[in-house]
Amino acid sequence: MAGFLGRNSKIRDDKNDAEIASKPTSPNINQSRAFSLSNSPLLKPVELLTDSIHHFSLSRNKKKRRNSLKSTNTESISEVVSYKSKTPSIGQVSEYDTLPSVNSTYNDNGRYSKIGAQSPYLSPYMNNIKMDSPVSPASLSPVIPSSPVNNAMASFIGVNSNNKDEADDNEKTISYNYRQSISNYLENCKQTLFEKTDFNSSDGIYKWEEDAENRSIEYVLSLFLNYRFSLEWENEKRKIQKAKENKQSLINDGTSIKVNFKIMEAKDLVCKEKSLRSTFCELIYDNDTYQTQVVQNTNTPLFNQHIALEIKDISKNSSKSFWKSSSTHQPGGNDSTFLGTVNVNLGLIISNIVSVGYFSKWYDLVPSNDKKKKWVGGKIKIEIDMIEEEKLEDKEIEVPEIQGLAYEYDQIQLNILKSKMSLKRLYFYLLRACYTYEKDYLEKMVLKSSSTKYQDEKEQDEDTHALSSVFLSQDGETVLNVFQRLWVIGDAESTLLRLEVIYNLYRDNKVTISNLLTMYDIIYNSLKEPQWLPTYERPHFIDLLDDMHNYQKTQVCYYRDFFHNNEPRGALQIAILLWRMISKNKIYRESKRNLPDTFRQEIRSELKTCAAKRYDLLKSKSTPFQESAECELTSVINLINLIVNDLEDNEKYYKKAFSREANITKLTAKVYIEKFLTEFINIKKYLQAPEALQYSDVAFNLFNELLYLEDYYKKTVPSLKNIFINRSSETIGNESIIEAYFYPFIQKWLHDLDKQTSEWVEKSIAEDDYQNNTIYNIQHSSSIVKLFDMIYNELNFIKDLRWNNLYQYQSFLLTFSKTINKTIDQYCELIKEGEIKSSPKEKSDNQVYIVSNDTCTKLCNIEVAQLKLADIYREINELIKENYITDEESMDDINNSVVSGIFLLQIFSGENLTPCNNDGFSNPYVVIRIPGSPDNMDNKGRNNEKDDYGKEKLSTENNDNVAIGSVDFNRGRLVAKSSVVHDTLNPIWDETFQVSICPTTSLDIKVYNKNSNFLIENEVCGTGTIKLSSIYNNHQTHDIWVELEPQGRVLVRLTKMGNSENLEFHLKQATHHLKRCRDDFVRAIVNRMVPYMRIVLYKMIKDQEAVQSMVTATGQNVLDPISMLECETSLAPLTRYLNKNLQTLCLGLSPKMAKIVITKIWCEVLIIIENIMIPQLFGPIEKDRKMLNPRQLAVIDNAFKILYSFFHADGQGMGLSTDLLEHGSKYKSIIHLLTIYSEPPINIQKEFETFPDREYLLKIIRLHAHLSTNPTIKLKLTQWLDKSIRSQRI
Repeated sequence: MAGFLGRNSKIRDDKNDAEIASKPTSPNINQSRAFSLSNSPLLKPVELLTDSIHHFSLSRNKKKRRNSLKSTNTESISEVVSYKSKTPSIGQVSEYDTLPSVNSTYNDNGRYSKIGAQSPYLSPYMNNIKMDSPVSPASLSPVIPSSPVNNAMASFIGVNSNNKDEADDNEKTISYNYRQSISNYLENCKQTLFEKTDFNSSDGIYKWEEDAENRSIEYVLSLFLNYRFSLEWENEKRKIQKAKENKQSLINDGTSIKVNFKIMEAKDLVCKEKSLRSTFCELIYDNDTYQTQVVQNTNTPLFNQHIALEIKDISKNSSKSFWKSSSTHQPGGNDSTFLGTVNVNLGLIISNIVSVGYFSKWYDLVPSNDKKKKWVGGKIKIEIDMIEEEKLEDKEIEVPEIQGLAYEYDQIQLNILKSKMSLKRLYFYLLRACYTYEKDYLEKMVLKSSSTKYQDEKEQDEDTHALSSVFLSQDGETVLNVFQRLWVIGDAESTLLRLEVIYNLYRDNKVTISNLLTMYDIIYNSLKEPQWLPTYERPHFIDLLDDMHNYQKTQVCYYRDFFHNNEPRGALQIAILLWRMISKNKIYRESKRNLPDTFRQEIRSELKTCAAKRYDLLKSKSTPFQESAECELTSVINLINLIVNDLEDNEKYYKKAFSREANITKLTAKVYIEKFLTEFINIKKYLQAPEALQYSDVAFNLFNELLYLEDYYKKTVPSLKNIFINRSSETIGNESIIEAYFYPFIQKWLHDLDKQTSEWVEKSIAEDDYQNNTIYNIQHSSSIVKLFDMIYNELNFIKDLRWNNLYQYQSFLLTFSKTINKTIDQYCELIKEGEIKSSPKEKSDNQVYIVSNDTCTKLCNIEVAQLKLADIYREINELIKENYITDEESMDDINNSVVSGIFLLQIFSGENLTPCNNDGFSNPYVVIRIPGSPDNMDNKGRNNEKDDYGKEKLSTENNDNVAIGSVDFNRGRLVAKSSVVHDTLNPIWDETFQVSICPTTSLDIKVYNKNSNFLIENEVCGTGTIKLSSIYNNHQTHDIWVELEPQGRVLVRLTKMGNSENLEFHLKQATHHLKRCRDDFVRAIVNRMVPYMRIVLYKMIKDQEAVQSMVTATGQNVLDPISMLECETSLAPLTRYLNKNLQTLCLGLSPKMAKIVITKIWCEVLIIIENIMIPQLFGPIEKDRKMLNPRQLAVIDNAFKILYSFFHADGQGMGLSTDLLEHGSKYKSIIHLLTIYSEPPINIQKEFETFPDREYLLKIIRLHAHLSTNPTIKLKLTQWLDKSIRSQRI
């Protein structure tokens, strides 16, 4: 047995590279496939074929596709490619040849014609689809285009294998212009070199680089086109025929033939589980045995070794191969294990090699009769090719031809044969070149057609519509037909290659997706024919479908990037259709077991995945550059805007395209909101951060955007409404996540705003220029506008919250009402300064008070504030459907008449107090006590009330300053004591005390006159009692007018302190603040005008007083009447003064407020006139007080009439009505006084007995008693007066 030993190849290329790295070889030879040989002269190394010739792919990821093809368990098939002849005869075809399908011949009226049946995928869904082509005008063609030329269609659809068609193909030609232009196009375009995968052997690329000087693809195609469609083709046909005859003569003459018998590789060897074999092969031919080297530790050994055999009798010769495993590194050991055998019929194979060039096939390892069968199994790959030996004498006689086109063609053909170039790949390049050429040709035609000259020609030129379908022009189809038969490309292979070319052109944006759909639909219809797709083409078809499936899936899932605004029209629908057709393809689904059951499930799953990635992209776009809480919240706002924009685009542009498979808006919206909610929790920490109030604007903007997002979902995707509702088991009811996160922040913001109110109000008043504006027909200034703008902004903010939790919502309104109350109170206090609190002493006030415009504006501001506050109160009541927040005080406290607790007690002012000084004035101050009771006194008569610590409280009254005249009053607990206001009967104290009132039903009040002599007791000006009731427990501020005895009254304000949680409380309190402020302003205006009015009227009466016996200072007799003109002249200063002030009031105030002030002034005039005529009922009477003479009474009567007429103003304009002028007891008392003033006391006494309610009659009697010089009469009058006063009190 002739043995051989040599270094076999390793399993992987990288190992081969490592083994032969040091071997010097030619640089153009694949060193990784070189082997060092043993001493045997019979064996030579064989270059490894990465795969058989029919396994090839045009995928961009060649490595991945190659791996997938290697893993395919293909049946015993072989691809035979002829390099010298176009198609073998029927008699020469073996079972391994590639033949056209039996059903592959179609006539011109086949299913691809214009009237042919369409794919069910195209009807009815796609029949009406129209597309805007971004590439060529051909896109306006229908989805299934017609063939430009019937002959081209026939050649494209099928290849006829009869001799007549073969003869026709040999005679076919193309136009000179087409051949010349495409040849020039190939020469001028970018030259592309062949790749490693374009060859059927691993070292083919290196042989091509060495022998063919690495000629480019475009060069080879141009050469083939120029040669095949030239005159030299006739010479080539003769050469081909001669070569056929020479090879056939070798067989017919019985001449021996030399062949290379190549043992390539094996796979699927049988062995123990998780074990590897070291294998070798024995070849037995003609009683000689040859052995390969041992391939260590693999179940897929790669040998790549061959031996030259001389076949002498092809009819009888056969060879046998045995596969064995060995535990040693040397073949043929005793421990070898039989793995299987293969019988090869060399005679039949060589008969076919004469025609096709070489043979390649996988054989199954079968058992042998004399060997054990335990480990038999697997496959072996064997290749055989013919060794042609030229006779020496032929070489010597042959004369080298001139190197021309034919010579170059022969050399390229020879190099293609030697390098084992894949003709299928070459045909693919030819297809791509023809399509690309005609595409560029069309673009040039479109450019020319822009002029009117070429418009008509374009409509008549059928070639311009070539790429409107998958067909080329007539010349282009002829080129493809000729080379398809020349290179023995089956109709299925040709169709698949066309699909791949059009698919690649589509990916390069050179054709429209409708062309790709048309091509795939042709294949779809062809697959309906039995056995149309050969078994060996299935891997290529599956790989192509997998690539198209992935690309269409990518296009559809990332539709925004590929089809912006769903342009071109209809393209996205076609992409979805293609994806569906591929996914439902039976062959593809059989190879992809992991596909979902339905296409709808698949597309929805992929769209959800891509929507999640799209969300991550949007989030990355909105991610801030700086890490801060404000930036993070801003990024969430930007993210919401991006989400809404995406969903709006889906609804506007893409919803219809996806309508058959899914609601793209709903699907995307659901994915977006799920991911958004998982990350939404992160904003909680930013809202609860201490510095959150610094970026409150951003936080509220985020809140509004969240509400907008929620509204958008409710409107667009109703099934996903309430997206921010937390339905977890930990929450009670449906709690809003937004509300849960923002409630603490909003409360904090409202409280902070309440703290800033004081500063803000002070600033608004300081900036107020008191320039009049008008609202509610009332003039006002800017401060009140700014004040309520702030209030309304806050109210509108609360209204826009749309808060679901009513309890929390009312807490916002409650905090808001507290802010309103505080703001109004502070505003009222600030505008009082300079108007009320700085009231000068009446006695020393020599400056005439003039009502200013600022005063009127401030009073108008208060009136506007009242109206605006009423509007706010009304709006808040509309917001509250049910009161969820009540007072902290119990109903028992409200209904209890006993009052206790902490109160704010304000001693504000007094009116018409009893004069105690000789000048007719007093120096009043107020003392308020809780009345004493025997239960509250110890045995020593002291108040035994205890303080908070349980200790007895002592009276804090300064006994040095206050002389208590009443033992009961003295026993009471001191509550408050005011300061002293000097020389006035109408004092303004405006002092507030925080007092603790023990349970009681009343408060005692006394007004004392501060005596200038420290040793003399302070005289009581008046006493009174405040009757308390349950109403004072409601935390509101109450104005209490305490009537004093013997005369006068004091204004006390009482407010119970405590945190009332009643919303209405704070708004009512703010209303009371405004009302009190308004009344205080009116009172201040009038009180400041009273001194001057009193001076004028007193002077007017004083001037008519008798200086000496019945004669005035002006020499007028007191009994003489006084004319109205004289009175008007004397009263002119007062009328001018009143006219000036009233004019200011009428112009500066609203009509309503002006009448209130004017009426108050009129009442003060009546009081002054009464005080001129009669003294007070109590207190000392002025020393200079005298009875008025007739002339003085006439002056008072005339002055009274003049002033009545002045304030009435004939009932026009701002004049007071007679009802207002005559309303009240003062007016009637003055009228009555003028009639009875001169009556004797006895008559007045009788009058009083008839009308005991007329107190002014007692004052006249007191005046008579005071001025009487008769002691008896004086005593009687005094006694009668005391008796009448006592009876009146009773």
